[in-house]
Amino acid sequence: MTGLFGRKAVTALGIDIGSTSVRLVELSRHGAGHRLEAWAMEPLADGAVVRRQIRDPALVGTALARAMARVRIRAASAVVAVCGAAVVTRTLEMEAGLGDEEMHLQLRLEANRHIPYPLEDVAIDFEVRERTAHDPGRVSVFLAACRREHVQSREAALALAGLRARAVDIEPCAIERVYRLLSCRLPPGDAVALLEVDTDMLRLDVLHDGYVCYSREQYFDERLPSDGPRDPAVFMVAESLRALQFFQASGPPQAIGRIWLAGPAATVPGVAPLLQRRSAMATGVVDPFLGMSPDGRSGGRVPAEIAPALLLACGLALGGLR
Repeated sequence: MTGLFGRKAVTALGIDIGSTSVRLVELSRHGAGHRLEAWAMEPLADGAVVRRQIRDPALVGTALARAMARVRIRAASAVVAVCGAAVVTRTLEMEAGLGDEEMHLQLRLEANRHIPYPLEDVAIDFEVRERTAHDPGRVSVFLAACRREHVQSREAALALAGLRARAVDIEPCAIERVYRLLSCRLPPGDAVALLEVDTDMLRLDVLHDGYVCYSREQYFDERLPSDGPRDPAVFMVAESLRALQFFQASGPPQAIGRIWLAGPAATVPGVAPLLQRRSAMATGVVDPFLGMSPDGRSGGRVPAEIAPALLLACGLALGGLR
């Protein structure tokens, strides 16, 4: 992919392209921490993005341009993400000490065994993680791959807004960055279940020891109800419990210590207390900007009802600052 794991920068713009809106976060370095420079959300026209895959780059580009103009973002580039369902990920073991070029060649050979597409149609990137516990001469390497068309559709949408893709990330890596910032406030050892809820889908990521160890998306048969006889909080809690049951049935699970809610629907009234009661786990709504300096342009913090929707965009911007 296009520099999936990024290079260092002083400021960075992260863009989350959802099914119903685009969400932008611009961060800068501020001492040993981070400063929120600007944020924006802009609704998307129906059909522009379907199940988080871009169908009409022009509509997405128009929405991005409107959002950037409203909050005076003048960035020339941005970090975007390919959604989880479009990405194949594997953790492999390689010899320690290999250079990037040599490792990339070996990973392309390995990719033939793990990726169900012709390699000429695939964008590949990798990140070297820790040395393996059983052999200090080998390292764990996180491999990510997707069809090039998913990268190209995002690059096309950015170009129509006057931006280039500084990096094309994957969602689990962006989520991990926010988790690492916030996990210092958690008891050690417990895993966190992050439930990100939009109007048409729910994604569960289970995080442990700094990494996503389980991820699953499920799409709703109908959009999240906003009125009428069906209570949106009851609907969300039922879908969340179903996602947690899938995780528990997937094998010996990590012990989940708490649940975090994120996404545009995270602040639906009554969801957090009802889910806590039904799951018997501590449940709260995530503020990805906790501990950051306030917004440099609008002069205040992101409203509590908006902040959870910006988690992914925040994680993408953090990746651009590395």
